[in-house]
Formats: sequence, C-alpha cells, structure tokens
Amino acid sequence: MPSSSDAFTTTPRTRAEHLAVVLTLAGPLGPFNSPEDFEKLRETIYRGLDDEAFEGLLELVERGPDVAERAFTDEDDVITVMGHCLGTALEGRDDRWARIYPLLQDPTHREIPYSAVFWLGSPVPIPWLESQLARPDLSATDREDWEGLLYVLRCRNGLPTPSL
Repeated sequence: MPSSSDAFTTTPRTRAEHLAVVLTLAGPLGPFNSPEDFEKLRETIYRGLDDEAFEGLLELVERGPDVAERAFTDEDDVITVMGHCLGTALEGRDDRWARIYPLLQDPTHREIPYSAVFWLGSPVPIPWLESQLARPDLSATDREDWEGLLYVLRCRNGLPTPSL
C-alpha cells in the first residue's frame, strides 16, 4: 500500500492545487492508513510552505470552495481542514499574520482564519485582537467573537485572562 506522503508529490501553489489537497484531506481516509498519516501529510505539505504557495492557499481561503467544487465533501470538514492547513502554514511565520487580519475583520471570510487562529493557539494575534476590542465601533457580534478567541489564546499561552 502506498504511503500517504506519495499522495502528493509537489507543493500545491495555486488555488486549484490547494483545493485538491484540502478535499483529499477532508474526505474519507482514502489513501491514508490512519488519522496519523493524514496529519503527517498535512504537516509535510503546509509546514514551511513558501510565499508563492502561501498566496495560493490564501486565494482558496478568500474564495472558498463552492458546492460544486466540494462535490460530496462535507462543508464543515472542508472548513476544519482548511483552518488546520492555514494554521500550519502560519506556524513560526509571524510575517504572514498581517495577511490574515483583514480576513478576520471581514465576516464573509472570517470562518477559516478564525479556525486557524483557534486551532494553532499562537500568541501572535493577541495584540491585534486587543486593538480590535478597543475600537468603539466594534459590533456586539465581533466583540463576542474577539473576546472569546482572546480568552482562549491567553489561556493556551499561560497569560492572564480577565473574566468575561
């Protein structure tokens, strides 16, 4: 049986190539022998993703797959996998966060970056979240989202947490 690392032999660069990876990872185990193989493949592909390939991933995040592109793959599974892939690509790359913040501010693009930030648990976005919470024009929904995410990130990073 081929190993999961044989499933993709090149780094995905375009939106379409990233979509193929995401749909494979979001679907049934398929070419994977175990969930650990799935995680290993995601880590292999998305950790250390170069800037050009990161742009292709962001394009997929910005223009997520529509129903026809997802085919029979569950939308929630696709969102979860895309969040994990994005989080893996952000890990250790503080220079990429500036590209994520505008997506977090836009409710139409928020779900996947939010999932990535939550899953990764990095302290990097904490100052950005604090600055958003200081805005007087912040909607009640945004305030609730940012307070919850900030609380989780502070807890995960051993930082003081104000009571909500």
